Amino acid sequence: MFIILVSVFSTSLLIKESELEHSLKSDSGLDTTAAGADNMSTKTLMQQNIELRRKLEEEHAGYKRKLQAYQDGQHRQAQLVQKLQAKLLQYKKRCQELEDSMHSKDLEITRVISSKVKRHSAPLQQHAQQAT
Repeated sequence: MFIILVSVFSTSLLIKESELEHSLKSDSGLDTTAAGADNMSTKTLMQQNIELRRKLEEEHAGYKRKLQAYQDGQHRQAQLVQKLQAKLLQYKKRCQELEDSMHSKDLEITRVISSKVKRHSAPLQQHAQQAT
């Protein structure tokens, strides 16, 4: 939007400058007093035109710098989000692996305890049956 406005404004300035030059050429037949005053106002207008054009170029350059900085920031932020998402997936995978490992160790411990209980309870049952 800003670039379009800058283009329109630049075009308008060029048209006015062209009109001033044309006016200077056509007014060359006037008397010296009127031509001198006209010449001064034309010079003033041309200086204002040049100053406005310089300001416009400075603003445009500033806008381009700000836009580039904004785009760079957006790019860095997108890269950071991508890295964080990758880390999150990595941590989720690691947590799942640890949970799976814990579950398999729990099963192994339960099996070992169960077999030890069976081994120790078998002689006690035999001793209890003999006592009766």
